[in-house]
Parts: sequence; structure tokens; C-alpha cells
Amino acid sequence: MTSLNRKRNNEGDNRFPNYLDLPPHDRGKGHMLYKNIESDYSITNREKIAEQLKQDVSASLTHESDNRVENLRKYRNGIGLNEDRIASLINEREEMKRKRREAIQKMNEDTIDQAQYDLKFHNQIRMKKYLQQLWLNSPELRDLEAKLNLAYVNKERDMQKREKRLKEERKRMEEEAMSKKLLKDYEDFKKEEADKKVHEFYVSKNYSLELDHQLNELEQRKIRESEQVTKDKEAIDKIVKKILDEDEKQRKYEIEKKKEFQKGIEEFIQNKQLQKEEEEYILMKEEENINEYNKKKEERKGKYDELRRIRENNKNIIYKKLADEIERNEKEKEMVNQIRIELYEEKQAEIEQRKADLLFQKKIRQRIELIESFQEQILYKKKKLQEEHEVEKLYKQQIAKQAEDYKKLELMNEQKRRMKKLEYAREMERLIKERDLYIANKKKQEEEETHKLEELEKLRLEVVEAERQRLLKEHATQLVGYLPKGVIRDENDLKLFDEKLQKQFEELQITKQKNKRNIPPSSYLY
Repeated sequence: MTSLNRKRNNEGDNRFPNYLDLPPHDRGKGHMLYKNIESDYSITNREKIAEQLKQDVSASLTHESDNRVENLRKYRNGIGLNEDRIASLINEREEMKRKRREAIQKMNEDTIDQAQYDLKFHNQIRMKKYLQQLWLNSPELRDLEAKLNLAYVNKERDMQKREKRLKEERKRMEEEAMSKKLLKDYEDFKKEEADKKVHEFYVSKNYSLELDHQLNELEQRKIRESEQVTKDKEAIDKIVKKILDEDEKQRKYEIEKKKEFQKGIEEFIQNKQLQKEEEEYILMKEEENINEYNKKKEERKGKYDELRRIRENNKNIIYKKLADEIERNEKEKEMVNQIRIELYEEKQAEIEQRKADLLFQKKIRQRIELIESFQEQILYKKKKLQEEHEVEKLYKQQIAKQAEDYKKLELMNEQKRRMKKLEYAREMERLIKERDLYIANKKKQEEEETHKLEELEKLRLEVVEAERQRLLKEHATQLVGYLPKGVIRDENDLKLFDEKLQKQFEELQITKQKNKRNIPPSSYLY
């Protein structure tokens, strides 16, 4: 039976990989790190080894004592040795034996320490291999590991959703800030345009007033000049008339002064002509200034219209760029969302495929285990039947032999026949007792094996529960709110954590019970 189990374990080791020898990313994102813990269960091998070593030491000491007595006897019965020499030899021998005894005792202590260390190391290795085999053959631990991995996946997915919402909120706030900034810039631009219009209106109004004032002054100057010309003409007419009246009286004088007067008139006319030309030049300059002002005004108006058109074009370009940017961002967002959805679907499909593969492997492994267990049971039954058949055959052979002996008794005399009958009866009684003893020992052995299997199963369940509690302590504190249903079984599991985590679990349970009417049934308990 043990050889078959050993063979089965060897085949299982060859068929399935060692769980703790796998890399961390193959054991669920590195979250399942299992420690090599020394077993807390009592092992009697250490006591047996220590007792055996003590017996060996006592036996060696007894043997040495016997040798010492024998040597003393030989020394006392020796011939040609005096008592002093015998005493010195005895002392030397005793000293040598004492030193040897101390060396043996020290060596035995070192051997015991080394044996205890080897036993401890062997127990650690055996516990490690037992945990590896337990992880490979325990569906409870594999189920708990799968649930914890699922909780980590749910937590990571929730963190990604939160990060996505945070990015969208930040982007929305940035877009709102940009739109507010653009609106403020547009309002500032409109206010600036209005201020410029008001300023240009006041400038044009002041220029118009100044131009009207200059035109009025020019008209008044023309009126004054025309009055002055009229006055000068009247003065000239008076002078001419006076000259004509006094022509006769002052002919000589006029003849003398004619040239001078004529010269004065010419100079006066020339001055008037120069003054008129100067006034015409001034008027022409003023008209040129007015035309230049109107031209500059038209140019400024054209520049203002051009600047306004450029600003409108720039504003339209900016608005178009913003619209294109928003549209491009929306397209990128849709594309990123589509890619995320596709990646999520691919990941879900991969997870489903992995689950299907694991389920298929689990079914195959269970089927193989069932087949192997069935084959072992068949082999065990065959072996048991064969042993019983051999015992029965041996018993029949012995009975047949006794029957032959009994037949031979009929050919003997009465005394020998009676002796043989008694011997035959004793032999039959011995055979019946041996058969009953064999059956009782066989039954006792089967009961011991059954009891041992029950103890091993109980020990396995205790180790599985200890591993489950260790996993809960190690991982459940990081997965509050994401644990699937069935991970936390009862209040005893909650007692593994501190009061703060217990309150969090209880609050989550109360909240989910309150929202049970409005929320569809979820697959999570905590």
C-alpha cells in the first residue's frame, strides 16, 4: 500500500509542476508567497533518536566497565608484575578511560546536537514538500487562491475605473477653464474694441470741431481781407480822384512824384498780390492738410477694418482650431475607450479561456486521481484476496497433511494411535489459534490503518485551515470591499483581524443589506 502511494506521489510529481517552485507571476501576480513554516505538530522521531543515542552511550559505558573489571582481574592474576606497577598501570588506564569516556560523551553530545539539527532541517524540508503536495492536491486552497486573485483583479479594475473618472474629471475641468478663459478673452476683446470705438469717436469729434473752427477762422479771415481790399480800393479811388482834382495844381509835383507814386502803387499791388498768393498758399496748405487728414482717416479706417478682419479671421481660426482640437480629443477619447473595451474584452476572453482550461485540467486531474484511486483499490483488493487465498491454501494444505497423518493412525497400534490423536488435536488447535490470531491481527491492522488515515485527513484539514487563515491575514487586509462571496465564512474568520477591519467589514455588510432592494444581486459578500 505504501509503495503504491509512493509510486502515485512520484507520478503526481512528474505529472504536475511543483507549486512553490513556480515563478511569482505564474502564482497569481506575485500575491501568493508561501513561507516555509516549521511544523507545530508533535513528532516522536526526535525522542526516539535521543533515546537510542542514550542507550548506545550507556551500553558503551557498561562495556567499558566490564572491560575494566576484566583487565583488573588479569592484572591481579598476572605474574612478574608488582603492586606499584599494577597500581600505576591501573591509574594510567583509568585516566585514559576517563579521557576516552569524556571524549565519547562529548562526541555523543555533538552527535545528538547534529542529529537534532538534521532532524529539524529534515522536518522543515518534509513540511515544505508536504505543503507543496497539499497545495497541489487541495481544492480548498486553490479555490481560495483563485478567489483572492479575482479580488485583486476586481481591485485593480476598480482602481483603473477611478483613475479613468479622475482623468475625465480633470480633463473636463481643464476644458471648462479653457472655455472660461476664451470667453473672458472674447469679452476683453469686445470691451477693447468698444473702448477703441469710443476713443476714435471722441478723436474724430474733436478733429471735426477743430476743423470747423479752422474753417470759421478761414471764412472770417477771407471776409476781413475782402473788407480790407474794399477799403484799399476806396482809398485808391480817393487818391486817384484827389490826384485828378489836384492834377492841375500839382502837375509838376505829380510829374516829379509820378514815378515814385507809380512805384509805390506797383509795390502796394505787388505786396497785395504776394499777400493774396500767400493766403492762397495757406488755403491750399489747409486744404491739403484736410485732404491728408481725410486720407489718413480713410487709411486708419481701412487699417482698422483690415485689423478687425484679421482679428475676426484669427478668432475664426482659433475657434476652428479649438473645435478641431475638441473633435480630435473626442475621437481620441472614443478610440481610447474602444481600445480599452477591446482590451477588456480580450482580457475577459483570456480569463474565461484560462478558467475553462483550469476547469478542464481540474476535471482531467480529478478523473486521473479517481482512476488511480480505483486502480489502487483494485490492486489492494487483489493483493488482499491473494494473501487470503494463500493463507487459505496453506491452511488447507496443513489440514490435508493432518488428514493424511490421521489416516496413517489407523495403521498404527492403539498406544501410538492415541498419542498421534492427541498430537493431531493439539496441532489442529494450534492451527485454529494461529488462524484466529492472524484474522484478529489483520483486522487490528486494518483498524489502525483506517485510524491513521482519519488522523492524516484531520491533520490535512488542520494544515489547510492554517494556510487559509494565513492567506486571509496576508491578503484580506488589502482587499476590503473586493473579496468574493465565501472568502470570509463566519465570525471566527473576522476575529483574525483587528477591530478597525472588523468594523469596516460589518459596515460594508450593513450597507449592502440596506441597498439589497435597489441593487441587483452581487456575487460579493464583503
